[in-house]
Parts: sequence; C-alpha cells; structure tokens
Amino acid sequence: MRLLNYIQVKTDKGFADIELYQGDLSAIPKEFEVDIVILSAYPNDYTPTTGTLIGALHQKGLSVEELSKDKEMDLRRSLSCWFSKELTPAQRDKFHFQHILCFEPEKRKDEAAEYVADIFRCLNNFVFDDEHNHVAMTTVAAGNQSASAKKIAEAILEAAVFWLQRGLPLRSIKLVEIDEEKAKELNNVFEKFKQEQLWTVDTGPIDSIDSLVEEPEIVREPPRAIETMAPPRVEKISQPGPAIAPPIANDQFDIFISYAHKNKEHVQYFIESFKTKHPSVRLFYDTETIPKGGQWLKEIARCIDRSNKVLVFLSREFDESPACWDEFQCAKVRQNRTGKNVIMNIYLHHHPELPTIFEIFNWIDCREGDRLKLEKAIDEVIGSLDK
Repeated sequence: MRLLNYIQVKTDKGFADIELYQGDLSAIPKEFEVDIVILSAYPNDYTPTTGTLIGALHQKGLSVEELSKDKEMDLRRSLSCWFSKELTPAQRDKFHFQHILCFEPEKRKDEAAEYVADIFRCLNNFVFDDEHNHVAMTTVAAGNQSASAKKIAEAILEAAVFWLQRGLPLRSIKLVEIDEEKAKELNNVFEKFKQEQLWTVDTGPIDSIDSLVEEPEIVREPPRAIETMAPPRVEKISQPGPAIAPPIANDQFDIFISYAHKNKEHVQYFIESFKTKHPSVRLFYDTETIPKGGQWLKEIARCIDRSNKVLVFLSREFDESPACWDEFQCAKVRQNRTGKNVIMNIYLHHHPELPTIFEIFNWIDCREGDRLKLEKAIDEVIGSLDK
C-alpha cells in the first residue's frame, strides 16, 4: 500500500491519524495490519462480484457470505450493519485484519453525509475495545451502489475529525482506494480539507465552560506507523475563524434528556413531574430548538458536554431514530473519555430486539410508560446526580 496523504488529529489522549492510501484491502501488508475492515454490500447479498472488495476477498479464500452466517453482532435493523466474529488465526495471518464490519444500506441515499453518518453510528459500537484501535475502509457505497466517492470521502473526513476529537478511541482510520485515478481524486479531497481547516473553528471535546474558548488542533504530521518517511514540517491547522455560537452559550445542565419524539407524551409527563418536585434541577430536553443540518450534531454534543448526566428513554422508537443514536453515542464517547458515569437509562417501552449496547448501562424499568413508575424513577435519577 502506498501512502498518499494524511491528517493527524490531536485528541485528549495524544494523536489519531486519518490516512489515505492507494492499495488493495484484500491484500493488506503485515506492516499495515488493522483490527477492522469496513466494507459495504447490498442487503443480504454477498455475491463475490469481480471488481468489488467482497469479490477480491472471496478469490483469496475469505467468504463474506460465510462470515455473515455466524455474526458477532447484528445491527442491520437499526443501523444497517453487522460485525463479524474474529477471523481464524490462519485467516488473520493471511489477510492482516481481525474483523469485518459490513455496512448494508437498505436504499440509495441522496446525501453522502447520510451514508457516512450511518457508518460512524455502526463504528461507534465496536471500537471501545482496547484491541480495536485501527480501522481501514474503502469509500463505502461508492462502488456498485453508485454513491459519489468524492462526496463520501469529504463526509468521512468531516465525521472522522468530529468523532476523534470527541474521544472515539481509535489510533488510525485508513481510507484505501485501489484505482489510481480515483486515489488521485481523493488526494485532492484531503488537500482541500486541510486548507479549509485553516479557517474552521470547532470546540472539540469539552468538559467545562472554560474549555469552550480552546481551539482544536489538526496537525499535519507523518503517521507513526510509517517510519521510513522523512518527517515533513509540522503545521497546526488552528487559525481562528468565525465560531458558531452554541444554542445556549453559557448554561450548564444537570440532566440532558434523550428520547424519541414519538414517545413525547410519556416523557413530557416525566419532565413536568420532575420539575414540580425539583424545580431547581436544570434539564435540557428540547432538541427540536436546535436547527437541523451540518451543525446539529456539534450543538447536541456541546449540550451533552455541559450536562452532568444523560437520561435515555429506551424504546423501539428510540432504537429506530438516527438522531437518538447520535445523542446516545455522544454521551458514550464522553463517558469513555472522562471515566464518569454519564449515561442512565429509563426503559420506557418494551423492545424485544433492544441492542445489547443499551443493556450494559443501568436502567430503571418504567414499562409500559407506567406513570407511577415514572414518578418513582425521579428519586433514583436525583440520587444518581452525586455519583
């Protein structure tokens, strides 16, 4: 594999690399070994078509279809992805990765950012294991699924910087393109992105209001895995530009309430009861006041970082909402970054296919929107604020 470009992102634990290579993910050299390879497929279709990564892996003896028959985790219903079990020792020695994360969008989407948002929602479920530090991907959905590789790459860079700065515990994300001409086009995307960052301000991960004035650093520096390259001059991409003000600039909250708006009636009852009993407790719950668009997730992240706890109302509707998943994962990376117990769940409505990731956090059983249980839950939530 040939390194074409790189961006090094400063995180709270050091640096993480976003790298662009021309190469073949079905033939990763030992020195570029990764933990997870991300690929895409049509739903339930793992036909080893010539010219696709699935086809190339199949020709070399690794069947994605066989891996799909015994998955480690299946999140296709909610996040359009599944995670394979670890490859056998012989397979790992040959292919130099451990797992496949297969992304299966149900339909073609108009916006590249929609594909990428789904990819990172998937990825955020599997990289909190200490053994999953390095990820490689193609411009997923840009092959037979006909999404624009250029737009996918632009969206990947934007999303990768956002999540890495917030605390996604990855050391490297490798974007790999086998075609030389397409690789040149993606190299231009990297260069354009780095130039645009000269005029971009973002708050990055924050844990106090004082840190809002700090700027993130995106550093052009060689990835540490590439030891044969002479190190170029380091440039910090952190020149100030017009900052986007958060919706509530100087407030901090005791509790950020995350819920599906289809469950608003029960959640509103909980909120009103809570405010009656504890009027001094500061709640943030009306995310509809934040305009949708490219800045929505950043604003949500800022509000979550200003909150002592994130109270999640679990239900099928929550699981089926991309916005709810984003809120949950912002809270999860903050909990991982700070080591504090940030997330608390209220199980609002029974969901027979509730993803395991929600169940690992403490939850209060208030099924099926039982008002008496919701009122009793208030005391437990109040008690958690000091923990």
